[in-house]
Amino acid sequence: MPKFIWVTELSDKTLIKSGLANGLIVVDATEPNTDNERLMIIAAYQSNLVYFNEKSAMMTNYPLPLQPFSIYNNNLQP
Repeated sequence: MPKFIWVTELSDKTLIKSGLANGLIVVDATEPNTDNERLMIIAAYQSNLVYFNEKSAMMTNYPLPLQPFSIYNNNLQP
């Protein structure tokens, strides 16, 4: 398990004006090989959940009906 992760929210122009996102990506900030699929821990966007399946060594997709959610903005304070 990584000690540090990066979380990125995904949005579009319409949603961001309302303070909403409709997807996210979580990556391992400690993974030294940035060409490796294992860098991405999980992604959820456009009704799909994507993650690296250790058993098959492939990216795996699952349907996930994700509704828009409030963006996290506490890290944007001065």
